[in-house]
Amino acid sequence: MVYKYDFLIIGAGVAGMSYALKVARAHKGKVCIICKTSLDEANTAFAQGGVASVTNLLKDDFGKHIEDTMVAGDMISDRKAVEQVVTMAPDQIKELVSWGVNFDKDSEGNPYDLSVNHNPVVNNTDSSIVGYKYFNFDQTYDVQNLHLNMTVLPEGQDATIDIYIDSPYTERGGIKIGTLALKASMPKTKTSITADVSSLSSYRGKHALFFVIHTAKKGRSACEIHDFAFSNK
Repeated sequence: MVYKYDFLIIGAGVAGMSYALKVARAHKGKVCIICKTSLDEANTAFAQGGVASVTNLLKDDFGKHIEDTMVAGDMISDRKAVEQVVTMAPDQIKELVSWGVNFDKDSEGNPYDLSVNHNPVVNNTDSSIVGYKYFNFDQTYDVQNLHLNMTVLPEGQDATIDIYIDSPYTERGGIKIGTLALKASMPKTKTSITADVSSLSSYRGKHALFFVIHTAKKGRSACEIHDFAFSNK
């Protein structure tokens, strides 16, 4: 059987769905969406940190988000594309809200408030990279006995989490500053693991921070990452 469409959209996440709705509402033609399994298997359903966007120009600005995105992309992202995505994001989020997308809300019912984002980072399989942009390490400069403490929910795997600054790749200037260890025997309850990151005390200013996961069994998550903090205790 042959099916004929004017638009073929591959991927049923928020990008694909949004495009399909806009094409349909504009009466541009017949639309077909293809997804790999079911609709809830799209990357959007597994998004770990929500949506980052400028929602209050009194506290934030587009320039910061553009630079953060460029740093997270190792400075190889197309800057014009980044600028377009960042500056158009607020209107796109408002449109998603108007369509009924179920974002977290604050106590007054307002959506996309950063203060209510407590979601853990999940599905941390082998070679996964979790990145955090622009930490100011002036406060940890010259601090002795510096450690990184991470709260995780182990998922029954022998695994390590390598800690890098600037890039998760040494060939692109990344610097490994420590390693966190997980054991398969650890109970599946929230627990704290610690790594010595003493070398970080020699750095100042803003640096991106990355966690690179390595697991003994491929395709299985090592843990959920709930939070982390630096200490010298």
